[in-house]
Amino acid sequence: MKWNYYSPEFECDKINVDLLRYSPWSGHRNFIYDLMANWKPHTVVELGSYYGCSAFAIAQAIKDFQLLSVFYGVDTWRGDDFTQTDYQQDVYHDFCKVKDACYSDKYVKMLRMTFDEAVSHFRDETIDLLHIDGSHHYEDVQHDFVTWKNKVKKDGIILFHDISPDKIDGQTMGSCQFWRELTEENPYHLQFDFSMGLGILFLCEETYEEFKNSYVPVHYQALNNTYDVELKDEMRKAHFKLLDADFYISSLKEQIEIKDTHLRRYEKSTQEKDLYISRLENAVEQVREDYQRTIDGKNAYILKLESERESIKNVYEDTVSQKDAYIKELESLRESVKKDYQKTIEEKDSYILSLESERENIKNAYEDTISQKDAYIKKLEGDEKDLQEMYHSALLENEKQVAQMEEEVQAYRRSYEEIIRSRDDNIKKMKEEMETSCQNYEKRILASEQETKRLETEVLGLCEAVNELQIKYQKTMEYKLSRLLKGKEK
Repeated sequence: MKWNYYSPEFECDKINVDLLRYSPWSGHRNFIYDLMANWKPHTVVELGSYYGCSAFAIAQAIKDFQLLSVFYGVDTWRGDDFTQTDYQQDVYHDFCKVKDACYSDKYVKMLRMTFDEAVSHFRDETIDLLHIDGSHHYEDVQHDFVTWKNKVKKDGIILFHDISPDKIDGQTMGSCQFWRELTEENPYHLQFDFSMGLGILFLCEETYEEFKNSYVPVHYQALNNTYDVELKDEMRKAHFKLLDADFYISSLKEQIEIKDTHLRRYEKSTQEKDLYISRLENAVEQVREDYQRTIDGKNAYILKLESERESIKNVYEDTVSQKDAYIKELESLRESVKKDYQKTIEEKDSYILSLESERENIKNAYEDTISQKDAYIKKLEGDEKDLQEMYHSALLENEKQVAQMEEEVQAYRRSYEEIIRSRDDNIKKMKEEMETSCQNYEKRILASEQETKRLETEVLGLCEAVNELQIKYQKTMEYKLSRLLKGKEK
């Protein structure tokens, strides 16, 4: 991970500079800002937000880099033994005032409840960065760590503030002792000793090595030293300003006494008084003009910030528009694929219908053939009956009629064989047509061939039946002839 160092401008200082810029946590603001910008954790939870010095530094990084991170500030805003005197004023109101003015509810979420109540709002291993900065008693810090540790991801980071041995109200805070014991058991940690101390606990070696080899801790020590020098210089300047103000006030008092003396002596010199009043009014006007210029400068800066915000908003809207266009393109492509798929299904359905229609035609042709054969069989049966009647009447005929009947039977047989051959040709032709039209449907062709074989078997059976009829007819004729011959002999 490449670690970049930034020089952020914390917008919250414009609203509450005294309680944020001079907070005990302020020395770590640059580090937490760089941590957010470089590591980009998704879920950040802070136990104890107080006035929001660390919270707003995290929010500033999310805002400046448009990170997808979400910050959760958990606090009752009631304080502990070390800060209870600070909570005589409405700290929660001051926190909300800065948050509403500078940052969005989309990425800064406040949970006004105890830490134990808030822990159920998070699933195990979902927090990337946890900052423990609540009650500084040993038991409380230990309880917060044990309660929340499982909520942090395996490669997550836990921060502890107030780990330095510095004494507050004559005593060292329990968080210092707990951190010392914790680091004896866990080798993956880093710490800053300035600004009441900040401990960085890594839950896995990989993240520890990545951070250890990425940034230079002395950079933030140098920043803090510079910051301390600046604060001391500001205090020195403020001290001299107070001295100058005291001297100026003393001078004014002396001048007033002198002027009062002169006024008592020269009550009639109103012109000089008017002139003095005029100078004072000019001075007041000059102060008013200086104040107005200051206000105008701040207004111009606010307009600049609003312009930058509008520019960022436009870029965001353009990005959203591009994504919406891409989504519409994907939906159009999906609709096109859906239509092509529907068209393919309809073509297949149409092809299946044509195949079913062709199968129905073949079936109808087959049934017509069977009907024709059934009709022919019935005709043969009728002919057989007629032949039997003719046989009975032929008993009375002479030998000429018998010979004539034999010729008729032969002619009938030849005619029947011709019909059978014709039907066999038709069956063969039907088989060829079925093979041509149903070449892609082997199972149906096999069924048709089996049906054709069955028909051939039936035809052969009919032929055998006809042959049997002919044999019976021959025997009957022989019997009748023998009887006729016997009758003649008698």
